[in-house]
Order: sequence, then structure tokens, then C-alpha cells
Amino acid sequence: MRPAKNLHDVIRIIDELAARAIAESDRTGYFTALYRHVAVKFAWAIADGEFADPAHMESLDVVFFNRYLAALEAWKEKRPCSRCWEVAFSTAQQADPIVLQHLLLGMNAHIDFDLGIAVADSVPAADLAAFRPDFDKMNDLLAGLLGGVMDDLTKIWPLLRAINRIAGRAEDAFVDFSMKTAREIAWGHATRLASVPAHQRETEIRAMDLFVTEIAHGIARPPFPVSSVIELVRLGERGSVADDIRDLLERSGSPPPRDRMVAAFPRPAPSAPSEVSRPVQGKRRVVVLGSGQSAMTAAFQLTHPDNPRAPEMDVTVYQLGWRLGGKGATGRNPELGHRIEEHGLHNWFGFYDNCFRQVRDCYAELGRAPDQPLATWQQAFHPANEAVFTENIGGKHLFWVIQNPPNEEVPGSGGLLLPLWEYVLMALEALHELFKDHAGSGAVLEAGDPTEHLAALEQARSHGASTEHGPTPGHDLFGALLELARRAKDGVEVELRRVVCDVLGAFMRWLWRQIEPSVMTDTSGRRLWILANFGYANLTGMLEEGVLERGFDVLDHYNFRAFVKKYAIDDGGVLLDSPVIRAVYDSSFAYENGDTSIPPGATYPPNESFAAGTALRGMVRSLFTYKGAFGYRFAAGTADTCYAPMYLVMKKRGVRFRFFHRVVELVHDETLPDKPIKRIRIARQVDITPEQEDKGGYDPLIDVKGLPCWPAAPRWEQIVGGERYRQSGVNLECPPKELVDAGEVVLERGRDFDDVVLGISIAALPWICGGLIASSPKWQAATANVKTVRTQALQLWLKPTSTQMGFPFVGGPIASWDYDNQSWLNVWGDLTEIVPFEAWPADPYPLNLGYYTSTMADDDVPPPGVPLPPCFDCDAQAAKVRANAIRLLEEGIGVVWPKAMREVGGKLRFDWDLLVDLRPGHHVGEDRIDSQFFKANVALTERYVLSVPGSSRYRLQVHDPEEFSNLYLTGDWTWCGLNVGAMESATMSGMLCSLALSGFPKREDITGVDFGHG
Repeated sequence: MRPAKNLHDVIRIIDELAARAIAESDRTGYFTALYRHVAVKFAWAIADGEFADPAHMESLDVVFFNRYLAALEAWKEKRPCSRCWEVAFSTAQQADPIVLQHLLLGMNAHIDFDLGIAVADSVPAADLAAFRPDFDKMNDLLAGLLGGVMDDLTKIWPLLRAINRIAGRAEDAFVDFSMKTAREIAWGHATRLASVPAHQRETEIRAMDLFVTEIAHGIARPPFPVSSVIELVRLGERGSVADDIRDLLERSGSPPPRDRMVAAFPRPAPSAPSEVSRPVQGKRRVVVLGSGQSAMTAAFQLTHPDNPRAPEMDVTVYQLGWRLGGKGATGRNPELGHRIEEHGLHNWFGFYDNCFRQVRDCYAELGRAPDQPLATWQQAFHPANEAVFTENIGGKHLFWVIQNPPNEEVPGSGGLLLPLWEYVLMALEALHELFKDHAGSGAVLEAGDPTEHLAALEQARSHGASTEHGPTPGHDLFGALLELARRAKDGVEVELRRVVCDVLGAFMRWLWRQIEPSVMTDTSGRRLWILANFGYANLTGMLEEGVLERGFDVLDHYNFRAFVKKYAIDDGGVLLDSPVIRAVYDSSFAYENGDTSIPPGATYPPNESFAAGTALRGMVRSLFTYKGAFGYRFAAGTADTCYAPMYLVMKKRGVRFRFFHRVVELVHDETLPDKPIKRIRIARQVDITPEQEDKGGYDPLIDVKGLPCWPAAPRWEQIVGGERYRQSGVNLECPPKELVDAGEVVLERGRDFDDVVLGISIAALPWICGGLIASSPKWQAATANVKTVRTQALQLWLKPTSTQMGFPFVGGPIASWDYDNQSWLNVWGDLTEIVPFEAWPADPYPLNLGYYTSTMADDDVPPPGVPLPPCFDCDAQAAKVRANAIRLLEEGIGVVWPKAMREVGGKLRFDWDLLVDLRPGHHVGEDRIDSQFFKANVALTERYVLSVPGSSRYRLQVHDPEEFSNLYLTGDWTWCGLNVGAMESATMSGMLCSLALSGFPKREDITGVDFGHG
């Protein structure tokens, strides 16, 4: 279930949980029913102005509730939760405890444990003293409310009066729970947690949990005489579990209207001092520059209905050209079957919680009719669990298919991430399954020298592990290390982790001796070894380098392959030469200057560059935190699936979109200490016809088979002189330097905008933010150290299926392979499922749609100085992609499609007639490549952001109040948690941008933003 965002959301979720508990006779519903009283009471207190900071108090209440919700969901899904909640929930499975015990167990875990953490997470340490009055007021409300509920309980169960009398005199854990005691416990926990260093936080929380768990045990199993009275009360209890929950829900009331609560929130103070004062009454004027995933996220979150400050936001988006989406923009070509033409191969991973949460909100708000195309977000995304690697063994390509098991979770729901050791344990358990499968397949496994493993086994025994798991030393070692690893997961036994690593090392040395003699001929054994050595290297390196204590960032000075090499078992290059390592680089375009070549005498591309810690963080998230499926593919084009719905929703909210506006320059005010942006120069590329302006301005979308879509070219009929532009073939997303703009727009601070969201990629900043960079060492470091790379893309529509062309597996694989020193366009995705959303004739109709992509080597770029169009040589670069596409088909495609080749003059050549070509006339051979779609992504705004070693620390924060104070940044090049080029990174950055500007969403609602950062 999705976490709550405000108190009304809390009450809605409570009602759902209570209804489910009643239907299932689930005793956890007792505390849920009590919680409804709490939530309604707090909502009224906020609306009535009883707190000094009502907005902050609501935020704390929501954080507080979401901790309970996360614990409940973890318990029901059989995932780990805190021990005090485990006692509460496990007790709820038993019939013996009375209702009061269940309520006290919930209050103990939630107030004594959760409240302190929620306060520490929501209130900076420096503000704790000022917050104490609101904290006390909150607890006074709780005390009064709980007293009323207790009165109700004694009316329903009269024998509770006896407990109250005894409790008033007893000195045991059962009655030690009082609001006064709980208040002091929670406050003590909050102050301690706020003061400890980040690396000690987990240990402190564990200690808190143990302390509160002891109280829980006393409540669940109270001593005499309370236990005797409880026996009597149990005899007097009446009704079923469902009846008791209904009784507890009575008189909980209704919350105040949402607008009444929001009216109690203080208005935001003006941003920075300005020569033009902002009107007291009026909206906050925000201009968004750019429209990629991050910029669209910022605009979407700023105007989100759940954002309390959305009514204050007046948002205008300025965008180059005629469509939204940035690198995710797509276009429909009406002359060629309304086919979908994209910048490249896009998909979402199952761990993209923030992307999916946002797109779920978008589709819900869009409200398409059930009979419309892509009516729901579930219809818009196809699950994908298959990954394909290709091994080059002795010059022969072997396909390696990995199926990732789906699960029952829903992408975009939840958000709880576990301690790092939990994921280590998952990796070890997965490796254990692979080993058992290999051992059970008939592989010959020898014991070897029995004395060789004695030291590791003795070390395991000395730490309490069983070492008899047979039938081989490998079984004994792995069984022992799993026992130890499961005990070490609590995160307090650092020495035990090292023992796990030592025993794993002994297992790996034993395993290598089994596999080494036939490693190049035994495919199953070799692949087991590659995965085992890969896991061992990463685990050992994480422990040795202190990742579990300080986070992944401590590894970012390593290039990933060098890090793996340092800690892996030396196997003569089996692991380092494997597709597992190559895929890490290929999937992230991780080659500086786009150069993937391997010069003579080198083993690997010298320009490969990926920070090890950042890469590992991404791998942990993608492999162990995905929901539903490992990955998801867009049912239609990326922009038709994502950005058309976002555009329609935001336009309805009142966001204005200014298409055909190219940002020229941002100018800051040097006379003020915080250097706010005072002026923005924007080129107006074209004028919209008066008739279209009367209709509300440029209308960007077209209808294709009932689906609103972006066209591959502007809608020329809406543009002044549109036919002349069309005939000239000008590309307004990549305008030539000689093209004359229709005019210039100059936006002034105080008159046209208050705040600026800059969503343009870092590669373009030297040309549009030269003054800002010159005045800021931080910006100078960022633009010098955060690298970008050019990419290229090809789409092929073919008459036969992949299977008919010789690919040995059915389905929609994504694979990469080597075919020469450069391997241009060697990442392939079969996205044939998109074809039905296009509008092809019955004959010829494509049965296969393939996407191909790779990096593209840099050419010299003109130096910054004068404003530069976003692309300076698109035509020349497109010709290079065309040549690379021909070379791919003639020299490389036979690896995956051997039956697409035919012998011509004694040499295998691609059968060009397989391509679907709707152009008039007769086209043969290489000329048919021009019927397909290829693109050079060389514009400064299209370059892919890299995560080269050492670069993360130079990434700019989304907002710096000390300089350019009214400027907010967004993009996957900012510091955004993941710090990689990915849509999830862009989404997280956009959410952080909105948070900095409006206070929404809360940081805790941005899943994974602080994961693995120490």
C-alpha cells in the first residue's frame, strides 16, 4: 500500500486497513481502530491552530503513521520489521491476550519506538528545543484521547476496572506504559538519535528496539497479579474480533475539510531580497526551462493535488521545439505507418519506485475511459523478466538467458529499503541456490585435500555454526556461512561478517578447483563461477572498504572493473572478460568520449569509466528491490506512454507550455550576496498563427488509433509560414546556426518570474550559464567533472520475426554483443509489442521491431563563448549513424539473426529485402536503410550523463540558497541519490527540486534518495 502523504490520506488508509481487518477477523485491527481516533484528533488540532507549526506537525504525523504502515506491511509480507513490532503483531495471532494488551503493544511500539525516530527524521537537531512545546502538545492530545478510549473500554469490558486499580499500584512492565513515561522515552530517543553520527544511527535504533521490545514482552506476558486479573477480563470479553474492532471505531468521528487544514498552514516567506518586491497577494511564478523527465517531474510535483502549496504555484514551461520528453521524446511519422521514432532504447526497471508512483498518479488523474488505449498505467507498461548475455567463447557466440523471478509487489508502492546486509544475505541465498542446482545437475565435485578447509570450518564452528551440510566440503562451507550470515544481518556483529567473508573465500577457492579444469567447455560451471566470483568480489570489497558503515560512496574513486579485479579470485580473466562486467558498462554508455575501442595490446576499452560505488548501488537496487517484474517496457512509445499523459494532466491543472522557445542565457544579479537570477533570454523560434492563438495556443498532439501522440515534426499548419518551414526540411529541435528566430523573449525577475527551475542538461550549461559558472567555483567543478557522452540509435522494422531470423529464444530480449573492435549499435532490444500501436498497412506489415543503440565517439566541440545552437553538426553525425547501421547489418547482425544473412559472392551479407519499406519506388540493397529510422544524439541537451569515478561529489545540489537563490536545478546530472543517467534518477531529482521549492514531496517519500550514502 502506498505511504500516506497527508492526514486525510492517513485516515483513508486506516479505513481500508480496518475494513480488511474486520473482514479477516485480524486482531491487528484493534490498534488500527485506535489509530483512527488519533488521526482525526490531530487533524482537528491542526485545523484549529493548536500547534505553533501546523504544516510541520502534519508532516511529522504522516511520517509517524507511515512507520506503522511499513511495519505492518513488512509483517504481513513476511519481511523483517523491528522486534517490538514483531512482538505486537505475533501476539495478534494469539487468542489469549485481551484487547487492552493488543492496544498497549501497538502503543508501546509506535510511541516508545517509532515516535522518537519520526521526530529525529523530521526535525533538525538544532530545532529540537524549539519543537518541544508542539511535541508535548501532541502527547497531551494522545493522553487525553487514550484516557477517553480507556473509559469506553471499561464500559464495554467492566472487569478492566480491576486492571486499572491494580495497575495504579503495580511496578511492572505491563503498567509501565503511560503517556508520561512514553513521552519521555520517545523524546530521549529522538534527542539521542539526532545527535549520533550517521554511521552510528543503525546501532542506536537497534538499541532502542531492544529496550522497547523488553517492555513489549512485559505487556504480552505480564506477571502476577496482573496476569490473574487478565484471566478474569478474558472471561468477560464479549463479541467477535470484528465486533470489537467496530466497537473501537465508534465515535472516532470525521476529520475537518482539507481546505480548512491547509488554511491553517503558514504561507511561504518570500525567497531572496529583490529589487522588485513580490505582491503579497498572488501566486509564486515559476518558470521551468526544459521538458525532460526531471523538468516534467518538477512541474508535476509542484502542481500535484496533494501538494499543499500547489494552489500558490503559477508554472510555465519553456521548451525547444514542438514536443516534451527530452531524451525520452518520441514522434509519430504519418508517412511511414505512423511508426514510433525515438531517441533510443528506453525501459524502466522494477525498482523505479518514484517513476511508477508518479505515473500511477498521472494515469489516475488522467481518468481515461476503460475502452480507450492505455486506459490504465498497468496497460501502459509490460513486465519483462528476461535478460540475455552473449559470451564469446573461442570465437563462438553463446547466448546466456537469465530469468529474474517475478514477485507479488506492485511497482511504486511501499518504499521501505532494508539495511545493506539484508541484500548481502539475499545475494548469498541466491548464490546458494545456483550452487545446489549445479551440484544436483550431475557435476563431478571432488572433496580435494580435506585439511585445506579445516581452518575455515573451525572458524565457523567457533562462532556457533554447524559445519556438517555434506556431501562435499563446498556444501559444508556454504551451509556454515549462511548460518553465520543470517545471524549477522542485525548489523551489530561486524566480526561475524568478516567470518562470513572468510568462509565464503574458502568456498570460492574450493569451487574454482572444481571448475577450473573445464571452465571454457563446461558452460553451466563457467556461468556459476562468473556469478559466484562476481558476488564474492563485491561482498569482499564492500566489507574491506567499509561500505556497510559508510555507504557506497567510499568506492567511487574506483573504476568498477578495477574494483572487481582487486577483490575477485584470480581466474585468469574468466570473470573480468565476461559479459556480466561488459554489460555494466554497455547498459550505462559508460565510455568517456563515447570511445569503446580496444587498442592493440589492451585487454579492455581504456575509456570505460563507471564509479564502482555508484554502479554497486544501482545493482543492489535493480537486483534485490524490484517490484512485480525485474523490468518494464513501454506499451507504446516512451513519450506516448509518459509525456502525453503528463502534458494533458498538467495542462488541465493550469500549467502553461511555451513550445518553440530556446533558452539563450541566464543572467544573475551580481549586486546581491545570494546572486539570484534576474533575467532569462529566450529565442522564440517561430510564431503561432493568430487563429491557433485564439484556440489557446499551439496544440502539440495528434490522434493515432485513439491514442494522443506526439508527431515526428511540428504541426506546420499552426505555425506562421509553416509550409515554408516544412519544405525547407528544417529541424527546430536541432536548428542550424543560419536559421533566423522569429524574435526574442526576455523574462525579468519580479515581473515575469519569481523562481527558475533549470531542467537543461549540464552539457549545455557552459553556453547558456556562462556568467553563473564564472562566478561559482561549485559550478566550475561540476561542469568540469560531471561528464556526458553522445549516443546513437537505430530502429528496424522487418518482415520476419526474430525467431524466423534465427534467434533461438522466443520473446522480447534485450542483449548486447561484441562483433568488432568498436561494437557500434551492439545493444539490441526486441520491442515488437509496440507495432500494434502503430498504423501499418496489412502488406507489408512488420512482424519485428528492433531497437539498437550504443555510444558515439566525440568530435571536437566548438568552444563556448557565443550562444551555440543545441546541435552544430546534426546532418554530418546522422550520416555517421547511417554508415554504422549498414556496418551493423552487414557485419554484426548475424550473431543474433544468422538466418537474416545470405551468401553473396562467397560472403555472408544481410538480406536487405527483409526491411519493411513503404517509400514509393523500388529500393534495393543498402539504400533500404533510409526507410528505417536512425538518429545521432549529439545535441548538447541530448548527451547521456555518465558516473565517472570521483564525479559524484561534484554534482550540484538541486538548490543552494547561498548562490543563485531563486534557481532550482533538476536533472540526472544533479545529486539525486542514484547519481546515474536514468529516468529514476531524473525523477528523484525533479522531486527533490519540488521539495526544495515547495516542501513537497517529503524527503522520506522519495524512495531510495539516501540509500547507501552512509
